[in-house]
Amino acid sequence: MSRAGTGPTDRYVLTGVAMTYSVIFAAPLLIAAIVSAVRFVGCTQDFGVFEQGGDEPPEDENHRAVGVLSGSGTLSAVAVFTPTHDPETASFTKPGSLSYEIPDWCNYIDVFLLGAGGGGDVGQPRGAGGEGGSWTPVPLWRGQGQPAQGMVAIPRTTTSIAITVGAGGAAGTAGAQQGAAGGDTTATAAGMSPQTASGGAGGASPDANGKGPSPQSVSLNGTTETGGADQPSAGQPGLRPGGGGAGGFLAHGGDGADGAAWVVARQT
Repeated sequence: MSRAGTGPTDRYVLTGVAMTYSVIFAAPLLIAAIVSAVRFVGCTQDFGVFEQGGDEPPEDENHRAVGVLSGSGTLSAVAVFTPTHDPETASFTKPGSLSYEIPDWCNYIDVFLLGAGGGGDVGQPRGAGGEGGSWTPVPLWRGQGQPAQGMVAIPRTTTSIAITVGAGGAAGTAGAQQGAAGGDTTATAAGMSPQTASGGAGGASPDANGKGPSPQSVSLNGTTETGGADQPSAGQPGLRPGGGGAGGFLAHGGDGADGAAWVVARQT
């Protein structure tokens, strides 16, 4: 600290304050940003003007107090980075309702819904097979404003997605020859309209084979999910997931396969 002038209102200028930089950095741009922000050039600086005999800095047209600097300190900066996550996929193949909890780190969610397969008829000759369930892929964006084309925006505050997986349609029997339709697979969330993948119709195949979902596979943003194939064997259940049951001869047809849902959480 150096003295400037004499008299009852002598002024002291605080100079030459040494500051220690302790910078944890991950990129050169961080250092540049810190240096620019604090205007530190590695030499002595005037930090303020203080009146002798007073506790507060004076204010006049030439000197404006911006604070009182006391003691010695250390200037430090810590860069905080969000860890990088690979995509994570959750699969749901058991019929019923459940809740998918959205990870905090993800910015995008790809939802694949597949309805359940329909049950196969019974007849003489063989009854008709059930139809496969239908697909509904839903790309979600957790952000504000206008989403990218083809994406559905949901609020960042939405923390879960309610999913219901459809059950396979019951097969026709000698007493009730018509196979039942497969159940729908659905998804709902705050800020998103309900999404539905319909179950396949019972006994609606053009032949006795149980039909798999058409198309059998669906891709969305680099992820592909696959449904069950056709079921050619008389009276046998549909192939999982989402396949229709095969038509049966006299006794019974095949039950439809349960639907499914997949949720892919992505950071980018």
